[in-house]
Amino acid sequence: MPARTRPYLFYDVAVTICSTCYRKIEGKIVFEDDRVLLLKQCPVHGRERVLIADDVDYYRRCREVFIKTPEMPVRYNTGDVRTIAVCAPITSSIPVCRSSRSATSAI
Repeated sequence: MPARTRPYLFYDVAVTICSTCYRKIEGKIVFEDDRVLLLKQCPVHGRERVLIADDVDYYRRCREVFIKTPEMPVRYNTGDVRTIAVCAPITSSIPVCRSSRSATSAI
């Protein structure tokens, strides 16, 4: 069996949406013909190819050099945290605002 080669170079995975139904799907960021493409496949609407950038070198520099990668803190600052009761019991002494338009009518 001959080896299969793809016409693109895989770069990264991204969470994206279908442009038709806005369903959350997974996409692949690939380099093909000196362009950066997002390949995604919706189970309902099929495959889609989206042009992200037309210069691979510029895109890679933006992602790898200029944008700082996410970092986890070395130490969380939660050493001496005290718990405070936020909710007080609701009583009938709380005034109720009544107007001509009901807040529940919009629901």
